Amino acid sequence: MAQPAGDPLAGNTRYRKIKDINKGSFGFVVLAENLETREQVAIKFTRVDSEQDVKHAHREIMNHQRLLHPHVVQLKEVFAAKPFLALVMEFVPNGDMFQYADDEVRAVVHDVYVSGKSARHGEAGGVDGSVDVDDYMTSQDLKDQ
Repeated sequence: MAQPAGDPLAGNTRYRKIKDINKGSFGFVVLAENLETREQVAIKFTRVDSEQDVKHAHREIMNHQRLLHPHVVQLKEVFAAKPFLALVMEFVPNGDMFQYADDEVRAVVHDVYVSGKSARHGEAGGVDGSVDVDDYMTSQDLKDQ
């Protein structure tokens, strides 16, 4: 997805954009500051132009709400920033696990994905399966290990 030319937080009274972080097939992410608490957050902007976009965004929100784990980024809030839906998440400065992915990391992500498939097919537990390695963050610098 192409990132818009302007600031997606222009006119927002709660958050201020600091810089662009990343972009992907469903949106883009900016580093922002909560103007009240001074906390840095990552805000993912995803377009919701079609029914499929809305379903994908809803699935991602539901996954974040159900998948509470210290190694998975937590969703803080969601708001509309037309033409986008903005997902405010905790900011983890050391990046996502994709940067450090090895066979062990891929196995963990695969296990979560399989759990998600099981959940979609009516079995207990798991998440939807749209979770990927970018949703796993590291709170320590793995480059030194």
